[in-house]
Amino acid sequence: MPTPEVETLRAAVERVAGQLYALDTDPQLALLRDGSLRGASAKAAAEVTPLIDSLWQRYPDLQAAAADVADTGPVPASVLQTLYQVEVDLAEVTAVGERFVAAWHQVLPELDEATVTVAGLEAQAVSLGVPHDGAVVAARRALDAFSSAVAADPLTADATTASATIEKAATRIRELVWARDGLDDGLQAAREIVSELRRLIPEGAEAAEHTRSRITDPSGLLEPLDPASVDGDERSLGPWLERLATQAAAGDWLAASTGLERWRLVADGHLRNARAVLEANRAPVERRESLRGLLGAYEAKAGAARLAEHPDVMGLHRAARAALLARPCDLQAGEVALRAYGEAISSLTRSSRAAQPDAS
Repeated sequence: MPTPEVETLRAAVERVAGQLYALDTDPQLALLRDGSLRGASAKAAAEVTPLIDSLWQRYPDLQAAAADVADTGPVPASVLQTLYQVEVDLAEVTAVGERFVAAWHQVLPELDEATVTVAGLEAQAVSLGVPHDGAVVAARRALDAFSSAVAADPLTADATTASATIEKAATRIRELVWARDGLDDGLQAAREIVSELRRLIPEGAEAAEHTRSRITDPSGLLEPLDPASVDGDERSLGPWLERLATQAAAGDWLAASTGLERWRLVADGHLRNARAVLEANRAPVERRESLRGLLGAYEAKAGAARLAEHPDVMGLHRAARAALLARPCDLQAGEVALRAYGEAISSLTRSSRAAQPDAS
C-alpha cells in the first residue's frame, strides 16, 4: 500500500501526462507551432514552444524516477524538485495557451459575424445594381485585413476598424435602398415644386404691379423670378425634371436619384426666393390694410368717447382717412396722419377722465 506521499507523487505525474497530451492534441494550440504567426502572437509562441519540447523531453525521466520510488517511500528530493519545475513550466505554457484560446474565442465570433454581414451587403449591392460601390468594396477590404490579422496575430487582432468600415457600408446600402424606394415619391414632390413655382412666379410679378398701382413709391419690392428658370431651355427646372423622370422609368434609378438631389438644391432655392418675392411684394398693400384696420379701431374709440366731432379730432381724422384711402396711398404720410389722429384721441380721453370729479 503506497504511502500518501507516494500516491501524491504518482497522481501528479499522471496529471502532468494528461496535460501534456492535451497540449499536444489541441488543434488550436497546435497553431503555436505555425510559422505564419506574427507580432505579439509569434513572440509568445516562440517563448513557449521550446518549453513544450523540453517538457516532453523531461517527462520520461520524471515518469521513470517516480516509478522507481518504492511504495513505502521516501520520495527523493530530486524527484520532487523535478516535478516542481515541470509543473511550473507547464503552468507557463498553459497560461500562454489560455491567452490564445481566449483571444480566439473573442475574435472568431466577431470575424464570423463580419463575414456574414459583408456577404449580405455585397448581395444587396448586386441587387441594387451597384456591385462595385466604394463603401462595400472598402468593407470587403477591411474584413480581409481583419481576417488576416486574426490568422497572423490573434493576440492583438482588433475588430474596431473593420466594424466601423462595415457599418459605413451598411449605412450606405440603407441610403441607397431608401433612395431607390423613395424615388417615385421624390419625383412627385419635385413636380409639386414645379407647379408651385409656376404659380408663385407670376403671382410675385402681379403683386409687384398691384402694389405699385396702390402704393406711392413702395419700398422693399423684389424683382420677380424669370419664368424661364422653370420652363425655359433644357437647363431649366421643368425639362431637367422630365429628363430625371425618363431616367427613372428606364430603370437607371441611381442616376435619377443622384440627379434629383442636385435638382432639389436648385429648386428649393428658387422656391424660397419665389416665396420671399411674393411676400415682399404684397407687404406694402398688407401694411396699408393693417393701417386701415387701425383707423377703424380709432374711429370706434373716438365714437365711444364722444370725440368724433371734437374740433381737435375731426381734422386729423379726415387727414388720416384721406391719406389711407388715397390711390395710390402714401404709406409714410398715412402712418404719420394716423399716429396724430390716434394720439389726439388718447390725449383728449385722458384729459376728459382727469376733469371728472373724484367719486370717492
